[in-house]
Amino acid sequence: MKKLNLFVLAILFSFTLLSIPIAKAQEENFVNVNEVNIEDDITLEELDLTEKDVESDNTLFGRFRNRLKLINFNQEKRIKAREKIANINLWKAKKMISQGNEKEKEAAMKRMARYKRHMANIDNQLEKLPPKKKIQYKSTLEKIAKKRIGHHKVLEEISNKLPEKSKLEIMELRKKNALRIKKRFKNLNDIEKEKYLEHLKKKKNLSNIEILEELDTDAPETIKKKIKFIRENHEKVINKKLIILKILKNLMN
Repeated sequence: MKKLNLFVLAILFSFTLLSIPIAKAQEENFVNVNEVNIEDDITLEELDLTEKDVESDNTLFGRFRNRLKLINFNQEKRIKAREKIANINLWKAKKMISQGNEKEKEAAMKRMARYKRHMANIDNQLEKLPPKKKIQYKSTLEKIAKKRIGHHKVLEEISNKLPEKSKLEIMELRKKNALRIKKRFKNLNDIEKEKYLEHLKKKKNLSNIEILEELDTDAPETIKKKIKFIRENHEKVINKKLIILKILKNLMN
């Protein structure tokens, strides 16, 4: 009876602290510990996408309409439209790669090639923006910078499920993304740096811890303290989840 109570308690804790695919667990009538995610995942909304946006890419007409938005006299609108297409491709690659079969992996890599091409175009445009336009497009630039944090996590998920040859290409993309994040952070003033760190506080995952460690290298002392506090808090939460996961595994064996 005591062991049964511990088991029930562990299950309750796991649903509180862990991200478990509820529908799958209900369908199979048990909690599959191998499906438990100890890290906060990236959502569709965090990439500024909706289900409708993703579905729009399923048809030839939808894809044509999305690309039609790239033809605009307003550069800011062109950048936004291109970034949305890049995000759609990244999200679809994430979903395809999770299927696990070779056909879907090949399709995911084609999506990643499109993502890479669109992001390279955006980066090139942002590099060439004159100071006046950087001020004018400030809100858009901040949103792009925020979404790069999500990209970092998704790129990690994708690379972890690929064979070594394909993995290297995604890891290179991830490295470039990290450099962009670091470069932007370095150029922010202290108040803007604190505001940027708020985005990294929201999701407790190893990808964000990795970014925080990178940002810490060139940060002023006051910002270093804030980075350390956020990083240590993330580590504590993830470690707690790991402990509970181990308890669950031991009880189920």
